[in-house]
Amino acid sequence: MRPHTPAPKRSRASKRGFTLVEIGLVVLIIGMLTMLAIPLITKGRDNARAARFINDLRNGVQSFELYALMTGYYPDAADPGVIPVGMEEELRRPQWDKPTPIGGTWDWVLDEGAVYAGVTVVAPTSSLALLQAIDQRMDDGNLGTGRFFGDASGVTFLIE
Repeated sequence: MRPHTPAPKRSRASKRGFTLVEIGLVVLIIGMLTMLAIPLITKGRDNARAARFINDLRNGVQSFELYALMTGYYPDAADPGVIPVGMEEELRRPQWDKPTPIGGTWDWVLDEGAVYAGVTVVAPTSSLALLQAIDQRMDDGNLGTGRFFGDASGVTFLIE
């Protein structure tokens, strides 16, 4: 039988692991990459919301135009978020009774002030910059003029 010999002591240099400085550098690099990625993610999300809103708005406008073509008149106005009578089937997409992709509530406007017929979003929660970007893609890029107009309290797409 052999006598038990203690394991040799390891020197400090042979221990495996990371130093506090190395861990700090990794955390710093991850933080910097995150700071660079967040604006890109936000921009991509805003672009997707704008595209979905534009698509839903066009579907809604086409539904009202088709209704007017088939009946000879537009449906009566209803409260925001309420589907106008006779439009229940046509307004399944966009989901008229749900919040819009830019926040706020869909509304059908008929014979109110300067708008004879239009689709409105009441109280959108998106930034004014996003609303202007939508206007740029759909109209003239100026929320004060054109067929798509409004401000942070509401935007309207003018049909007639």
